[in-house]
Amino acid sequence: MKTKFGAICLLLLLLAIPFTMSSAQDATPEPTVDHAAHHPGQAEATPEVAQPMEGMGDGSASGHRDMMQPMMDMMDTMMGMEMSDAMRDMMNQMRGMMDMMSMMHGDGIDMPAMMQPMMDMMDTMMGMEMSDAMRDMMNQMRGMMDMMHGGDHGMMGMGGEGMPEATPDPMGGMEMEMNTGYSVDDLAPLAFAYYDGGDVYFVHPEASDEGVAGVLTAMMGTDVITVPSLGQIPAELLGKVYVFTNGIEGKGPLGFQPDVFDSVPGTENYTPLRSLQLVTWQEGTEARGLTSVSDILAAEEAGEIVIEAPGVVVNMPILVWPDGQR
Repeated sequence: MKTKFGAICLLLLLLAIPFTMSSAQDATPEPTVDHAAHHPGQAEATPEVAQPMEGMGDGSASGHRDMMQPMMDMMDTMMGMEMSDAMRDMMNQMRGMMDMMSMMHGDGIDMPAMMQPMMDMMDTMMGMEMSDAMRDMMNQMRGMMDMMHGGDHGMMGMGGEGMPEATPDPMGGMEMEMNTGYSVDDLAPLAFAYYDGGDVYFVHPEASDEGVAGVLTAMMGTDVITVPSLGQIPAELLGKVYVFTNGIEGKGPLGFQPDVFDSVPGTENYTPLRSLQLVTWQEGTEARGLTSVSDILAAEEAGEIVIEAPGVVVNMPILVWPDGQR
């Protein structure tokens, strides 16, 4: 009897051993591999890779818009400070341009060309009197403009190397996010002029004198706004535009030859704000076309023309010039 009972216990023990071993195998956790211990100098693998912030620092249009916001914030702060009427007028223009640029999208935007007139106005304002706090903010904005004007290369410092290239816009250009209801025919047409013998196209949206604004409005068919404070800008901060009062007939505002500019974008002394210089041919002199400042000054030296400055300032941003355009 004892022998049979011992055999049964032995049989049950033999059956239980495989079951226990199988359960132990199922419960054994997978070993954790310490990669750092096996491969010194290598960091342990990270499950998720952090993605770079979209737009900022990659030179794309979205990156430029990201940089535009702090500039707009600084501009709003400065608008609450004391300043001359002339400076406030220019700041209002710059703020309007920033608003328009912030509404544009598409990597086909030519940001350097769009930044240039703002940089020109900024340079003009930097020559005016202002508080130290305002000048510090101006310097910060000018540095940001330089970075944006530099295009993709200028933006590298914000994002470092290895940032993904911007995806090209399949539409091949910029688009407006809003429908203004205006057509090209409703906007100010381009006027024609000369610089150093080459062709120039420009617009003149504001003038300091009501009479001159009226003449330009009649000439172009769109309203030219009178901004008297433009006339308060110091002469050394202005460019010059030579307008003919007689001589050969042409496309000038008074019906004679086209205007002549003394600078274009890219030249050291360029500014869109210009002092009006009235050029009149002397009686008995045979008028001819003059297409550069050097031609005009030579004619004045020869006693063929007289140049008068009535103290009128006109805002005349140039859009197309020899070897360049916006």
